[in-house]
Amino acid sequence: MSINRTHRWTTVLSLGLGAVLFTGCAGGAPAATTSSAPATASAEDFDLDQLIEAAKAEGPITIYDSTSKIEKMAAAFTKTYGIEATGVKADAAEAIEKVTREATVGQCGR
Repeated sequence: MSINRTHRWTTVLSLGLGAVLFTGCAGGAPAATTSSAPATASAEDFDLDQLIEAAKAEGPITIYDSTSKIEKMAAAFTKTYGIEATGVKADAAEAIEKVTREATVGQCGR
């Protein structure tokens, strides 16, 4: 696997994990929709620059992962996207407990 391909996957995984953490911190269930059809988006609808700008408006993120490489991944994410990211090594149960506790007290993203 080449370095560039690895970096792309790291970025994709970081963005995906960030989305999961943001979702976990939202504090409420998603609004009900009137349509039973699943929402779909095409590649033409996706704007990475718009996503990055929206993420910057959210402020810093903390990324929990079971690998010791998470600190380096978070630093690379910060350098690449200009969004302050802190990597914390934690197993899945510990990460879920931390995110749940932060959401409960309204501290997510602060």
